[in-house]
Amino acid sequence: MSNKEAAQLLSRSPRTIEHQVSAVLSKFSAASRMEVLLRLRGEPWLLATDST
Repeated sequence: MSNKEAAQLLSRSPRTIEHQVSAVLSKFSAASRMEVLLRLRGEPWLLATDST
């Protein structure tokens, strides 16, 4: 999904999406969205939420 498509879907500006994607890539030290997705698939505990 492109930044433009995500922006339309989430009612945000493409620039906001660009910043958010950049932040996620930085946190995962990843070069691409695919790299983040593959890491999350291999380490599902990274998606766990604390419900306390």
